[in-house]
Amino acid sequence: MAASAAISFTTSLAAQAQADSARADSTSPKQTVQIALPVGVTVGGFIQVDGRVFFNDTADRLINDLTIRRFRIDLAGTAGKYVSYHIQPDFAGAKVTLNDVYAEFSGSPAVKLRVGKAKVPFSLERAQATPNNIFVEQGATLAIAPNYDVGVQLLGDLFGGVLFYQGGLFNGAADGASVDDDVEDAKDVAGRVQITPFAQQKGSLLNGLSFGAGATHGTRHGAPATPETPTYKTAGQNTFLSYLSTTVAEGDVNRVSVYGADYSGPVSVLGEWVRSHEDLRSTSTVTPPVVTTGTFENRAYQVYGTIVLTGECASFRGVVPRHAFDPAHGHWGALELVARYDDLKADDATAAPFVDLTKSATRATSRTIGFNWYFSKQVRAEVNYQTTNFVSGAAGGASRPAEHVLLTRLQTVF
Repeated sequence: MAASAAISFTTSLAAQAQADSARADSTSPKQTVQIALPVGVTVGGFIQVDGRVFFNDTADRLINDLTIRRFRIDLAGTAGKYVSYHIQPDFAGAKVTLNDVYAEFSGSPAVKLRVGKAKVPFSLERAQATPNNIFVEQGATLAIAPNYDVGVQLLGDLFGGVLFYQGGLFNGAADGASVDDDVEDAKDVAGRVQITPFAQQKGSLLNGLSFGAGATHGTRHGAPATPETPTYKTAGQNTFLSYLSTTVAEGDVNRVSVYGADYSGPVSVLGEWVRSHEDLRSTSTVTPPVVTTGTFENRAYQVYGTIVLTGECASFRGVVPRHAFDPAHGHWGALELVARYDDLKADDATAAPFVDLTKSATRATSRTIGFNWYFSKQVRAEVNYQTTNFVSGAAGGASRPAEHVLLTRLQTVF
């Protein structure tokens, strides 16, 4: 994935002399000069080209689309013995977004200090490198988990990888969101702990078994211009739940996650549950205005399983085919089947002052099946078919129509 940025070249002094004198002398001694610039930078990245096709869209509400979902460049390097850095801009959508932008100070795998913008430590699937995600779009639990945020955190591996910890102080991102700058003084604390009890038992069927939990806590005081409330989207990138414009965050935001995963030979399974509590304030537009406060709770979970039909090992870091795609020699890469069930349920008991139930659904339940075809370590094709059913979200208290979408992706890592 990474190519060294060090520069080297070779020149023949004899060839230069021959050119100057217009003579050819094959017996002239040749000298090789190599110049290397050890700038300590590696350059890589990945491109994801996606397709979305919607079925049973009788009202023609949803748009079939071909899009550059992500185009990220990875720049990583070192600045001395103990300092490394990582920069990852994304150029998709005709704009530049900075994701990972941090420096890391490390004298040991057990203790690292990371400063800058990075993923908030909370969820296992969120922690996975984006090119290694199993599905085209991530599960419902990620909808209520923070994404990238600016902060300072400690992390490290203990006991040879048996225990991993990560925690720190951040600006504070809404559910599913990334932020660069804060809009108030209050900050969030976030952390995650993971146990891989058999990490040292190489070759064991339980070597890839892990359990973990995460939590965040923060305070919000939103305003009409910066409400600090989230928006929730389907895998087809259509909004199914959003808050009224009269609603702002006001008070505590608390999240908790619990997860477990196992990677055993060609099979992997993952289960994750997340809960998010957020204090809200709604101010009516009538005169005199009526102010309503309350706590809105969202819960989500997902369960998925995969099997690599060609026998390669399933891994949190992705599948590596034994042989790259080469039909002339009978090699077809690696093929992985995937299936997922996920569910997000909003707090419908207190939704009315904060959410328009004729437009926003209070529950979204999805079923996804598909496959990943690994042509090589660098190239992968993905196909997912997902059906999402909703509760509420239409006029008269009815449920909005189900979303049926075929998601495709061609990913190239370089």
